[in-house]
Parts: sequence; structure tokens; C-alpha cells
Amino acid sequence: MLPPGPRYIITFLPHILAPSFAIGAGLFLAKQYEAHNLPVWAMVTISFLAQPVVFFIKNKWDRLADARAAKARGAVLPPLVKESALAAISKMTDSIKVGYPGDVFYEWLKQHGKNYYQLNVFGAKMLFTTEPDHVKQILATQFESFEKGMLFCNQMDSLLGEGIFNSDGEMWKFHRAITRPFFTKERISDFDIYTRNCDKSLEEARKRLKEGYPLDIQDLIGRFTLDSASEFLFGHNVDSLSAGLPYPKSASVKNTESFYNHPSIKFQHAFNEGQLLASIRSTAGEEWRLIEFWKDEVDPLRKHMDEFTEPMMRQALEARERRSKNTELEDKDDGNNTLLAHLVNHTQDPKILKDELINLLVAGRDTTMALLTFSVYMLIEHPDVERKLRDEILEKVGAQGYPTYQNMRDMKYTRAFLNEVLRLYPSVPLDNRETNKPVVLTMKGSDEPPLYLPKGTTALYSVLHMHRRTDLWGPDALQFDPDRFLDERLHKYLTPNPFIFCPFNAGPRICLGQQFAYHEATFYLVRLLQKFTNFQLAEGENICVPESWKNADGLQATDKIVPTVTLTMSVKPETSNEMLPPGLRYILTVLPRLIAPSLAIGAGLIATKTHLNAHDLPTWSIFLVSVLAHPLISYTRSQLDRLSDKRAARANDAVLPPLLKESTLSIVSKLMKSISSGYPGDAFAAWTKEYGTNYLQMNFFSVKLLYTTEPDHVKAILATQFESFDKGPMFSDQMDSLLGEGIFNADGEMWKFHRAITRPFFTKERISDFDIYTRNCDKSLDEVRKRLGEGYSVDIQDMIGRFTLDSASEFLFGHNVGSLSAGIPYPSSASHKNTDSFYNHPSIKFQRAFNKGQYLASIRTGAGEKWRLFEFWKDTVEPLRKVMDSFTEPMMREALEARERRLNNPELGEKNEENTLLSHLVNHTQDPKILKDELINLLVAGRDTTMSLLTFGIHMLIQHPELEHKLRREIFEKVGPRNYPTYENMRDMKYTRAFLNEVLRLYPSVPLDTRITNKPVVLTSKKSAEPPIYLPAGTTAVYSVLYMHRRTDLWGPDALKFDPDRFIDERLHKYLTPNPFIFCPFNAGPRICLGQQFAYHEATFYLIRLLQNFTNFKFDENENLKPPKEWKGADGLQGTDKIVPMVALTMSIKGGLWITMDEFKADEA
Repeated sequence: MLPPGPRYIITFLPHILAPSFAIGAGLFLAKQYEAHNLPVWAMVTISFLAQPVVFFIKNKWDRLADARAAKARGAVLPPLVKESALAAISKMTDSIKVGYPGDVFYEWLKQHGKNYYQLNVFGAKMLFTTEPDHVKQILATQFESFEKGMLFCNQMDSLLGEGIFNSDGEMWKFHRAITRPFFTKERISDFDIYTRNCDKSLEEARKRLKEGYPLDIQDLIGRFTLDSASEFLFGHNVDSLSAGLPYPKSASVKNTESFYNHPSIKFQHAFNEGQLLASIRSTAGEEWRLIEFWKDEVDPLRKHMDEFTEPMMRQALEARERRSKNTELEDKDDGNNTLLAHLVNHTQDPKILKDELINLLVAGRDTTMALLTFSVYMLIEHPDVERKLRDEILEKVGAQGYPTYQNMRDMKYTRAFLNEVLRLYPSVPLDNRETNKPVVLTMKGSDEPPLYLPKGTTALYSVLHMHRRTDLWGPDALQFDPDRFLDERLHKYLTPNPFIFCPFNAGPRICLGQQFAYHEATFYLVRLLQKFTNFQLAEGENICVPESWKNADGLQATDKIVPTVTLTMSVKPETSNEMLPPGLRYILTVLPRLIAPSLAIGAGLIATKTHLNAHDLPTWSIFLVSVLAHPLISYTRSQLDRLSDKRAARANDAVLPPLLKESTLSIVSKLMKSISSGYPGDAFAAWTKEYGTNYLQMNFFSVKLLYTTEPDHVKAILATQFESFDKGPMFSDQMDSLLGEGIFNADGEMWKFHRAITRPFFTKERISDFDIYTRNCDKSLDEVRKRLGEGYSVDIQDMIGRFTLDSASEFLFGHNVGSLSAGIPYPSSASHKNTDSFYNHPSIKFQRAFNKGQYLASIRTGAGEKWRLFEFWKDTVEPLRKVMDSFTEPMMREALEARERRLNNPELGEKNEENTLLSHLVNHTQDPKILKDELINLLVAGRDTTMSLLTFGIHMLIQHPELEHKLRREIFEKVGPRNYPTYENMRDMKYTRAFLNEVLRLYPSVPLDTRITNKPVVLTSKKSAEPPIYLPAGTTAVYSVLYMHRRTDLWGPDALKFDPDRFIDERLHKYLTPNPFIFCPFNAGPRICLGQQFAYHEATFYLIRLLQNFTNFKFDENENLKPPKEWKGADGLQGTDKIVPMVALTMSIKGGLWITMDEFKADEA
């Protein structure tokens, strides 16, 4: 779809150009007949001026026509605000962003001395009114003459869609008809939901207050109302209270990443921001699209909201489907136990349902949140009212009891209190309608003449200002006094004129959830006052009221908080639910450590100069010494640490590893260059070559790092001293945005938990069921055959990646993601043939995010803890992880729902239990974060490792065509030319296994890995004359199996030669058998890869089927990325490789592996 601005211009261009075109054409035609002799420039100028002149005349003519129509009806037009369109829009926008609710409208009221006026903006006519009779006619007596209108619906469409608050006519009647039956007395009087969520919220409040911090009561109430509304309306508690509460701004550094990353926090941020942006549109009329010219600002926020609500919708639709297929379930559950279940019985249109979910959450969360928030504010301002409320609560409910429906009916003062809050701070302070025909508005008991509104006029009415009018509520209207709803003032003002109080609207569109809101607010208020007292504003934590407000009229001058309006009213928050950018967060964390030495030294020097006269240093030198304190102390500490480590090493009969003598910036620069554009691990290889050793220590940014390719070191790290090594907080922090707390990024009990629940699934029986491979392998080879038949090369790495992704997702999660169905990419020379459906396929977006996320996360490892400074303003991996989650979340939801069905139906449980790893996982945890993290981690293992093995395997077949013949000979002997391999076949295929091992030796899927010491460690090398080396606690150990696998002293003089026979002949027993840790492609020890045999089976199966079908593999020289020229002189395979290997978490070929091959004819062999 075109962006809003161009779409608007294209729509209105004919209207804009028509006058200019008509005038211009007329002038040129008249000149042809010599009716005038104007020069061309004059005709062009007149033509251009035609549109604004016609627009001006039309406005004047419309005003005159409206005045005549008004007079004909015995009415008048409202007084007109004399304000230019741009000035009016600017003032209204400022009012929404930084003003007091409706302040600009109130200022215009004062100018005209009336309670209504008309404002024209770019031809749009708007009536603003605070007259109860006008409100009555708009909402009730002339209801059929007013709609939400095309303009409002258009402005709110990105946010509310066609939901109940943004629809008219038949669509509104449809929404109203299907929602009304749900709000019965019985349903809205069931308080179990309030009990659970209220108690949880007050417990969270108690914990935070015990820590000594104030709390954001609006945020707390918002979570209570969100959880309660979602559970009541949708049967699904979103559990926002479990995210924890935000700390105040003075302690915001204590807000954890899990708080910011909780789905409900992201939803609420998108929800709030979307409402603000949508409300700003209302100030610009049709021209809002020009403000958001190139991008609909609300649309991406609505997508975030839909990601949150869509699982609820799908769950409800699936439940309906199950009921329709199972009459027994239908008898037990009529499908109307929640409003959402009730809705899906009337429509299954996903758009209507999603729109309605968002609309209902606005009503269910925001209106009651506003009422309770301003209620607490009034308790702060009026402690005497708090005492009166508590007296009634103790009398009617008791000190500990939960309120009942009957209690609430008897609590007159509490209801009066809530009504008084709603009077002065209504949840929806302004609302609007649009006339669908000419309308006359009258005012009974007034000398004012009736007002005439032409068709298409927007009528904006402010209950906020109407509720505060002294002529309607008495001279004390601006005073907060709940008794006005109980004493004689009730009968004097409200009873004879009920439309002076409209907090829930009125007429046919009166809020269906009015009693629900009263019950919810009363319940919370009762429990709050049973538990807490002495409410006070926290000094310095709330937004300060602007100085200019002190001179304003009414409550604006006395309010101690800053009310703000989007769709509903709230208190403008000081705390933010947006996480600080990585760089700022890092600086705030380390700042105390950075400045402490400088402050201490500076304070000491000033004190000794001032009080002891110990020196006479000038101020500039004191300042200089203070500034230099930190780097000097850091340098001194590093030297002392080195000396301390040497002493500890000597005490353990060990030595420290040789230290790389390079600056921190040089080390970081070389590491990051190696990751981004170098050969895998080349920086480490160059350093060890320079120092003539297989291990080396380097210190940068206070990180101590050991690099090693010693098998005995690797054995100790992975096995014999396993308990002394963790993944460590630094690696976990670097990978958190990508892997979360999944198995590859966890330590301690979390890792044991992951390992314990995944290990039982990898049995011989499960990993030897090859049906999944058969389907996906045949499909992938068929795609290859088609593309080769078109005369194009194939990116075999991409093809294998799709095969492994589809197979892994089906094996692990029972859900084939169908990436092979997206089609495969054409080479760059024919990339124009790639279709939109290819680029937009969900699996393509997932793989793109998956690959880029791994690459960006891996670059972080080159910068230690300082990675946040390179991503200062934005975590670059987080949005990519969101794309991945949007892909995997449906699988998780489906598994959780299947588990729920099994629990509810024992027969299902017996038939279908733990048939996938995911169904096995959800039986052990239902935590969405743990499950989503684990899905991503398992897909890294399930897709990337086998993709890497097979891609480099084919690379070797190209380099060594004689091996293809040897492999095919074994395949034909053990499997046959066309048969599918079995587990028994694979056990007998020694050469094929040797081939795969040789690929893994020279091109291991994970070429480098890390651990961190959790205590001092001594590493020995038994077959070396080298002394043991000492590693202090906190040392990062990077071990490279890539370079260990290529060492000639470990594998023989031909170590750099690709020769599978080394895993079969005497070299196996000479090198590998006595020293098995020289070969660790799948790690070793307790953290050895659980999917090792799965990967061997999958790779063997694909290789067999590939060689049964194709032969004569060749590089496409025009498509593959060529190695840099400087690699030609490098040592080892870097100097001879014809492809560009790269490493993210796993190794792959940069740019893919584009190849051609011929179809193999078995009968011609």
C-alpha cells in the first residue's frame, strides 16, 4: 500500500488541480480565439492561483449557504473561531502533547463567552460544546443524526480498525448485538478474577515499598486492569503483574531486562504510544496523512499489539473448531464462557476479531485504570475522604473480607466517591460525532437560539469541562466533595438534568461495561484501603507541573499532577517502560566505578589543601591529577593483578600463559575485523604463530582471555574440570538478545534444567525414524532438479538450510515450517526472477533474521563487555529476535494448547503424548520465555550445524571428484541406486562416516567456542614439556577446534590434506585413538551435543540421496564470492580455499555455495 501522504495526494489531486486546470484551459482556449492577449507566464500564474482563490470563495459561499439554511430553520450558526488552520492545528497538537486536557478548547470558549463555538480547519467544520442539551441530543434524542464519521474512523483505523469504538451503522450494530448479551449481572458480579489479580498487585506493591522505593500506582493499576480484563473478556490472563514493577527514575538502573522484555510491557508501550499518535491525528483533520507522509506511524505499533492478542484469537477459534467437531465438548462447554469465545461463535473473521480485541482492551484496561489512578490522587489530596471511605468499608465489608455484590450495593459513599472522581477527572474527557444530515441543536430553558449544523460537521463535546461548570454543579463545582452525590445538591442539580454527568456516555452507545468498571474499581479500592493508608506523592519522582499552569483557571492551577489525554485520560508518567539503549545502560552501570577514583583523589587533595595546608597545588593541577586517577589506578591494578596471578601460579607449580603485547584497541580492532571479513580465527592464528605457541593470553578492557588449541586444555575445559568452567555472564550477556536463557546460553541450574528435559528425547528410536528426512530431502532435490532444468546454478547451502530447517522443525516441534515451499533463490544474474512471494515467505524472513542476528551477536564477542558502546543507541539484535519469535511463537502456543487439551481429555493424552520435543518440553515448563528461548536455541543446532557439515561436504566433493566415486560405490553396495537408507545401512557405511568426519575435522560447524573460569584453574599438557598454566577466576577461555583439527603435530604431516581414509587406516590408531580430544566437532564432556547422532543421520541420509540423483558437481565461477587476494599467501587452507568461510555462531560459506551438477542415471553407471 502507498504511504499515507502519497495516497492522500493522489486521492485529492483531482480536487486540487481541477480549478487550475479549468481556468488554465479556458484562458488558453480564449487566447486561441483572440479574446485576450495575456502572456503565457500570466496565464500560468492565474491558473496556479485559481485553486486557493476558489477554495477561499467556496468557504465564504459555504458559510453564507449555511447561514441561509440556519435562518430557514429559525436557528443560527455557532460563533466562529478566528484562527488560521495552521495555528489551530499547532495549538491543538501542543495541547495533546504538553497541555492540560482540552485547555486550547477552553481558551477559545473564554474568547467567545459562550459554551460552544465553531472552528474550521482546511474546510472541515467542527463544533465544540459543553452544553448538556447538546450532549443529550448528540448521544440520545438525535442519535440517528450523528455517527463516528468517516474522518474519525479514518484517523483511528490503524489503531482500532473496525472495532466497536470505530464503526458506524450496521457494523456498529453487529458489534453491539454480539457483545451486549455478555454483560449480564451474573457475569459482572463474579469477583474471583478481581480477587486473584488484586491480591497479586497489592503484594507487588508491598514488596516494592519494603525495598524503600515509591511505586507508580498508575502502572500497577494498569497491570491489574489489563490482567483482569484479559481474563474476564478473553479467558486468558496475560499476567503483566509477573513482569515486576518499574523502579522510579532515581533507581531505573535496577529495572531488569526481563522486565523490559516481558510481552505485556511491550504491548502496553505500543498500546500507549499508538493511542497518543492516533489522538494527535484528530487535530489535523483529513490532512493528518501529510504529517505522517511516508509512514503510518501507528501501523507498526498495532502490529506489536496484534502479536500479543493474536494467540488469544487463534486459541478461541481452535476451541470453537474442536467444539463443532466434538458434540460431547459442546455439551460440556457452550463456548460462551468468555466474551471472546462468545464472539467467535458469531464471526470467524480474523480482522474483525483482532480489531475487537484491541477495542475491548482500551475499554477494559484504560477506563478503570484512569478512574482508580485519579481516585488515589484524590485520596492523597483529601485524607479526610480516605477516613470516611475506610469507615464505610469496615462497616460494610470488614477489615479483611472481600467485597461482594451486595456489599457494593450498600456502599453509598464509595459509589459517591467514584462518581465525584469521574466528574472531575472523567476517563474519556472529550469525544466526538459527525452529523450525517443537517441538524438543529436546541437548549431548553435558555435564551440562546438553536444552533444549525450542516451535514459533515464534527461535533466535539467535552464532559470534562461540562462536569466542572459552576452554573451546572453549583459554586463549589471545582471542589472535590463526594457528598454532592448524596445530599440536597444531587436533587438540585443532577436529578433534574441528568445529562450534566456523562462519564460513560449516554444513549444507545452508552458504555456496556459501566457496571463492570464500577465493580472492578470498587473492589480494588476496598482492598487497597484495607491494606494501606497515608498515601502521599513521592517527591521528585512525578513530572513537575509547568509554572505557566499556576495562572490558569480552575483545577489546572491547583493540580499537583499532569493529566494527559489520548483516547482516555491518565497521569503523565515520569517512569518509562522503554529500556535504556545498551550504551547508556552500560555507562550508567560502570560510571560509579569510573569516577570513584577521581572523586576520591580530588576530594582528598582539596581537603588536605583547605584544612591541613599540606600542599599548595593550583586548582588546575588538582583537577588534572583527579582526571588521571582512573587510568593510573587501572594501569596499576592491572600490573598488580599480573603480579598476583604470577604468585598464585608459582604457588600452584604453574606459569601464566605468554601475554600478547598489543594495545586494547588493536586487539579489539583485529578481532572484529576477523569476525566481519577475515578467515575464521585468523587473528588468533596469527598471534599464536608470532609467539610460537599453541596458547596465548590477551588482556583487553580488563578481560583476561586465554586462546588455546591444546587438546589437553580442551579436555580439561569440557570434561575433566567441567565444573570449573561456565558459559559465563559476559558471553550470556552478549548472546542474550539472540539466545535468551536457552540451553546454549545458560549455566548452573538453568543449564541442568534444559539438559534434563531435552536429553530423554534423543533416543535411538526417535533419531532413527527417517520418514521426515525422506519427505524433505525428496522435496529439496526436486527443487534442485527444476532449477537446474531452467539452466541456472543452485545455492546448495541455501537449499540444504531449508531442508535442515524443515526437518528440524518437524522433528523437534511437530510443525514443518515449509521453507522449501517458498521456492529457491535465483543467482544474482537472474535475481529479477525472484518473486515477491519468495521474499515475503515467513521462512525467508525468519532465516534472514536468524542469519543476521547470529552474525551481529558474534561481532559482540570481539568487544567484551564494551559491545554496548558499539550498539550505543539500539540493540541491533533485538528486533531480529522479534522476527524469529513471531515465527516460532505459533508453534509454542499450539504445543501449550495441545497440552491443555490432553489434560482436559485423558483419552487424547494416551493417544498422543510427547511425540515431539516441544510437546515433551511443555510438559516440564509452561513459561513462554523459556520455551521461546529454547526453540531458537534448538533451531540453531537443528538447522545450522548440519547445514554447515553438508555444505562443506559438497565443497569437498567439488575439490575432490575422486571421492564422489568412492562414496557412490559404497552407497550402491550398502543401499542401492534408488533405495532410501536405513539405520542399519548407515552403521555399515564406514567410508561415508569417515568422509563426514573429515569434513568436520577441517571445517567444524562450531570452529571456536568459549568458557569462563568460575574459580582458579591449572591446565596441564601431559604430552608436552610445557609447564602447567594458571588461569585466575574470571578468565575467558577460547578454544579453537578448527585450528586444533588442522595441527600437523596432532594429525600427521598431511593434516591439511582432505583424506577420509585417515579415519579408517593406521592413522586413526596412531593419532586419534590415543588422544581422542584432538577431534571435538560436537564438543565433549557433559555439554557434548545431544543431537550428534541426529546430525550424522541427517547428513548421511541427504548425502546418499544427493549422490543417488546427481553427479559432476562444479562451482559456478560467476556467482560464488571469491577469496580476497591477500589470502593466497596465507598459511594452511586459507591460502588454497576457493570459497570464503565465515563464522557467526556456526561456520558457513559467505554468499552461499552456487553450484551446477548433472543428473545421475543409475542405469548408465
